[in-house]
Amino acid sequence: MTKMTPPIKDLLPRLTPILKNRHEKVQEYCIELVGKIADRGSEFVSAREWMRICFELLELLKAHKKSIRRAAINTFGYIAKAIGPHDVLATLLNNLKVQERQLRVCTTVAIAIVSETCAPFTVLPAIMNEYRVPEINVQNGVLKASLSCSSILAKWRRIIFMR
Repeated sequence: MTKMTPPIKDLLPRLTPILKNRHEKVQEYCIELVGKIADRGSEFVSAREWMRICFELLELLKAHKKSIRRAAINTFGYIAKAIGPHDVLATLLNNLKVQERQLRVCTTVAIAIVSETCAPFTVLPAIMNEYRVPEINVQNGVLKASLSCSSILAKWRRIIFMR
């Protein structure tokens, strides 16, 4: 990663306009490339740049093609692992307030992926705090994401106590 030309810190800002490309395969592969960079070379890019990409990925959750939405959701997990879950989670929780159902569902799945990637106990306090918002869509998304967190914790408990 250190010997790449152009360096990753220069490559990533050049990829963000490509995320808006109309061709679906280009979008999908670009999102996957951003995810791989977040997974393997995150230290070369600033947290501010990662957050800028998070906001671009929110727009891609509106895509018609399921593979684009799936790639964007997985990339949220890689970015959360790279910069920590709190900023990414705040962005996702704010996105639960939109009207479009598909966006809320994708956001809920992305929150679950972030909790799986960064450990549920880092995500649960923020999720449960958001439950106090008096909007039914937000509460529903929070409940579904917390259900995913509890299933991850149950899986961990089985693994730990089996030894």
